[in-house]
Order: sequence, then structure tokens, then C-alpha cells
Amino acid sequence: MFDYSQINSETWEDIEAVLLMADVGVNTTIRILDELKMRSKKNSTNNDLMNLLTDIIKEMMSIEPINWGIQNSSPPAVILMVGVNLESSSPLIGRS
Repeated sequence: MFDYSQINSETWEDIEAVLLMADVGVNTTIRILDELKMRSKKNSTNNDLMNLLTDIIKEMMSIEPINWGIQNSSPPAVILMVGVNLESSSPLIGRS
């Protein structure tokens, strides 16, 4: 899918499809594609585009951690986690 040829409309469609299939979400996919199109040069190769895509996703993921405001005044604390029932959910929550 991502070869070393020039960027064309199929390239943008492929990137969009991959992001949506990866469950990135519609709004985030649009933000990523807009940023990618803005930063990419018309004569970039698909390889350059993939490197830039990686950088954009890393930047989006490197935001400041959320301060949940949990007070340690009277342990133990109970935290309710709500999400999709996936195999990887429990191990990820347990490591947090």
C-alpha cells in the first residue's frame, strides 16, 4: 500500500482507511489528514509521508497527563473505569 512512489489521491484514501480501521476515530482522522496535507510537500514520496504521519501521531499522543485530582486522604481509593470490553483493556488498566 505505501510504496516509494509519489503521493496521489489513492495515497490519501489509503491513509484515511488505515486510520479509520485502526479505530482512531473520524474527528481525529480528519485532524491528522489535515495536518499531514498541510505539512507535506507536493513532491514528497509516500515514504516521506509515512515518516511525517508517524511524527504527527506521536505529537498528538504526547500531551500532558490528566490530573485526576485523586486525594490520598483516606485510602483505598476506588476508581471506576468505563470502556469497551476488549482483551487488552484489563492489562492496560492494571498497568496504569
